[in-house]
Amino acid sequence: MNRQSAPVDGTSWSSALRTPRILWAALFASTLIYAFLILGGFVPRNGADPGLRWVFPGAALFTAILSFVLPGLVARSAPTLELATREELDRNAESMFRDAAATRRVVVDPADARAKYVARRQTMFIMGLAMSETPAIFALVAWMVSDLPLSLCLAMVAASAALIAIRFPLPSRWRADAEKQLGAVIPD
Repeated sequence: MNRQSAPVDGTSWSSALRTPRILWAALFASTLIYAFLILGGFVPRNGADPGLRWVFPGAALFTAILSFVLPGLVARSAPTLELATREELDRNAESMFRDAAATRRVVVDPADARAKYVARRQTMFIMGLAMSETPAIFALVAWMVSDLPLSLCLAMVAASAALIAIRFPLPSRWRADAEKQLGAVIPD
């Protein structure tokens, strides 16, 4: 069975990043919900297991580091993205000689380039977001089963929210990364 995902709308960076932004917002909101559950007293605090006191912060730190390492490993093992490009004059570049005009590589089909790049990067993006959310999950579980102080549980949730916040899918960041990987400019 050949399974294909829904195509990404590459007409602009904003439309191409619609799904990553929805995922980002959902995971960011979930971290705020974990803080609300801890602060609001909605989850029972049954445990006082001293053996688990530092297991959860350690696991949270490990997954926070993994949120950067794992997507990088997947990105390095992924096949290179190859698209049709052409050479064109770079009107913004300066040339030292009269007859030597600077050129740049430009993607022939920008909409296709945006769609393929976002579809390819989305897996790594989701992995990074998922790993970024886990410190907040560990904080909630630690609050329920150990005697970890409230301040440390909230610090774990805040770290999780910060890890998610820095991953907001900005078009300028994704475009710069796509152009770097392709070695070509993706015009608007």
